[in-house]
Amino acid sequence: RVFKTRAADLCMLAAVAVVPGGKYRVQVSAMNDAGSSVRSQLSDAVVAPFLCPGPIEIEDVTVRGTALECLMRPPRVEGGSPVTHLQLTLEDVNNGKRSNISRVS
Repeated sequence: RVFKTRAADLCMLAAVAVVPGGKYRVQVSAMNDAGSSVRSQLSDAVVAPFLCPGPIEIEDVTVRGTALECLMRPPRVEGGSPVTHLQLTLEDVNNGKRSNISRVS
């Protein structure tokens, strides 16, 4: 699919479904009713960035003695890189104080 840009002498092609962390080079040719042009030179390689993981869904929060347990579903989308840490932010409703608790998976 070709997208027009602000500059009259430029256009953009978008490739979808690249893999995060994947290394890619591109080559382009133009086509019309008469045929295809010679392909361009290969571009320099680019690396598709890793994305942040998707949201975590909290299923249940309970207190057992002095321990708070948070049952959650892992993110459906990892962003192309495995989740390495979880961070729980605990807020005291009485005073608004927040504490971050991290755990290595």
